[in-house]
Amino acid sequence: MTGHGLPWRPGGVTRRHPPARRSDEQLEDEGAMTRLHARAREKQAQASLAAAETLGPAAAYAHLDQERSATLPPPTAAVRQHRSALAPGDAVYPEPPRKMTLDECRKGLGSTKKFHVKSRFAVCTGTSFIQTWTRPGSATTR
Repeated sequence: MTGHGLPWRPGGVTRRHPPARRSDEQLEDEGAMTRLHARAREKQAQASLAAAETLGPAAAYAHLDQERSATLPPPTAAVRQHRSALAPGDAVYPEPPRKMTLDECRKGLGSTKKFHVKSRFAVCTGTSFIQTWTRPGSATTR
């Protein structure tokens, strides 16, 4: 259809044929179900660990991992030497703020902004969402 003055051209999707399905007897003979159940138990054990840095109510929903997610290695001699060689006018950036109060958010939003960014860790929005759940067949009130 291309070349006939039409701005579009049809496309297609190429799919591979699925592999031949194995019978139940073949699956049982090869121990596939046993391996499948072992993998599922392993994945479930891994999924039930939360990051060691998890705080607040979320920390109560899963066991916390004993190992931290990421840690910085101790500075090497070259890094320590570089830090001590900084000139008085060299830029040293402060740690970005990680918290924002409600008053800071309100002041930053003003009356016209949709969101306010204090740092990459502290962002607020003036949007609020209300979600109402009803049971099928029950009367709703407004």
